[in-house]
Amino acid sequence: IKLWILFATGLSLFLEATAQQKQPAVWEARLLYPLPADTNTIQIQRNINYARKPDSFTLLDIYKPSAQSKSNAPVVLLVHGGPVSPAIPVKPKDWTIYKDYGKLLASKGLCAVVLNHRLFDKENMTQSRMDLLDAIEYVKKNAATYQLQSNAIGIWMFSFGGTHVDFFAQGKDSTIKALVSFYGFLDVKSATTDVASFKPAQLIVRCGLDKPTLLSFTDRYIAQALQRNYSIEIVNYSDGKHAFDMMQPTEQTQLLIDKAIAFLQQRLSVH
Repeated sequence: IKLWILFATGLSLFLEATAQQKQPAVWEARLLYPLPADTNTIQIQRNINYARKPDSFTLLDIYKPSAQSKSNAPVVLLVHGGPVSPAIPVKPKDWTIYKDYGKLLASKGLCAVVLNHRLFDKENMTQSRMDLLDAIEYVKKNAATYQLQSNAIGIWMFSFGGTHVDFFAQGKDSTIKALVSFYGFLDVKSATTDVASFKPAQLIVRCGLDKPTLLSFTDRYIAQALQRNYSIEIVNYSDGKHAFDMMQPTEQTQLLIDKAIAFLQQRLSVH
């Protein structure tokens, strides 16, 4: 089964679900989680171009804890799925769900970096990866300016953004302490020949009602991750559908979001 099947299927899963449930456009869908009242005190810096070769798409927003917070905050990159057309009317970092996630994480003492990456089609996997690496490098170089902990970074990947999980799981960057995947299209990469002294902890949320083809990739990744002895925690949301965090207003949805945030707080040492 070719990886392109996942690309073709990925966005269609959400579009099918929104059509069936008469949901708003993808960029209007809210996070199904009650945002704390204090999210109006967080700091937001928008439209920062992070790329080494700037592009109109390579922008990120930074959501930081309130001004009263004097300590530097650990960083969580929020990585959207796709494919996303460069001509889409609203770019992913400006989708309501990611703005909600940014506010929520900042209210929990974490700095959320919400970025656009160029996951336009199957030819852009390399470009998408380079964008993520550029964003991480930008955060590190500008950590003092934005009061960030550049040695404590988490990456939270959604849907087809999850194809990057194994790349970061192989311990290439010791500052990346935690990886989270929600309904990710996980893909096994060739194991690095380098002997990594550190491998980030992973939380994988598997949706039991995702398409069988996609689940076969997820399950193959999980099996390989265990074989490689990754530090991995797996949650099987047996009734979960793709994009459950904007599609299924259930107690389980909120519990899984809480679990992911607590996982990041623990691994990035936020108390």
